[in-house]
Amino acid sequence: MPVETVTELTPTQFREELEGLLRLATEYAALESRIESKAREIELVDWVGDMRFADGVAAQVRAALNDATNKDEQGIAEFGALDLCQSIQDALDVLKFAMERDDRAN
Repeated sequence: MPVETVTELTPTQFREELEGLLRLATEYAALESRIESKAREIELVDWVGDMRFADGVAAQVRAALNDATNKDEQGIAEFGALDLCQSIQDALDVLKFAMERDDRAN
């Protein structure tokens, strides 16, 4: 087990560290809000039409959108950022697969 070293900070330095953490948390909250807004916007788009594999694509996209907007009782996203990235990438991969095999998809 690695040994952790403790850094001693003055109260001013510690305050600066906390302020830096607050800035990061604020940026994170703003990005989370933008992600949720974009996910809701995408949910309103009728984009699949009669494309081959439409049901599979729609299911994968719905799962990614759900991951982007799903929160627990405390309002905390149930999926971490890396999980959300993977979920969205999976939806893109399924859509790309469907588009490559459907001459009606432009």
